[in-house]
Amino acid sequence: MKRRTLLGAIGASMLGMAGCLGQNEYTLSEPDIEQTDDPFRIDATLSNRDVTIDGPATLTLTLENTGETPLQIRTTDLWPFGVPVFGRQGDQYGEIQLLSDRYDETDNVDISVTGWSRSMSLQGQPITQTLSPGDPLTREYTVRGDLITTEGTYQLQQNSMRRPPSVTPTQRNNSSNKTVKRRSPPDDWQYLFKYRPKNGDTYYAYQPTVSITVSTKSLLPDL
Repeated sequence: MKRRTLLGAIGASMLGMAGCLGQNEYTLSEPDIEQTDDPFRIDATLSNRDVTIDGPATLTLTLENTGETPLQIRTTDLWPFGVPVFGRQGDQYGEIQLLSDRYDETDNVDISVTGWSRSMSLQGQPITQTLSPGDPLTREYTVRGDLITTEGTYQLQQNSMRRPPSVTPTQRNNSSNKTVKRRSPPDDWQYLFKYRPKNGDTYYAYQPTVSITVSTKSLLPDL
């Protein structure tokens, strides 16, 4: 009887905590990745899948030039991924801002997060550097529980503050080795970056699918 009373008290206590802390207690799925036909490979891993305000996860992104020639990568503010987020898909609103110590190394990015208060300033400064074949690069980002507002599926993309006034990326037609211009969809600014062969004239938008699913973490103990 004492054990049942104790478990009941624990359960009631945890239920009370869930109302206060549930918004900061989440479980993340393993990243789901769909590569593109572009000459890149991107990989993503999470250091842990349970994320809280006091226990964030580290997202590690690795990008490799899988082609045979150097490629120029053009982005804004910080090379090569800019200031990425996990954004909700379809018509769902919401972003999970990814944080990085590298933001403090440049004047192009100013992000301040204190509890529910956050401010952000991005200069939109174009940056172009070259990535050679067989020389993968790795970047780490922090996923914090207090920056998650809702469950759902999120995809890696650029921050919504980066909305260039006019972007006309092109798609490569691999069968004919030609490029085909297309009208930019409303969310075309979300691509991770643009690239071109080192001596090329045309930039191509690179947008692989790197997605995670966020679900609320149960605070109740397994009985």
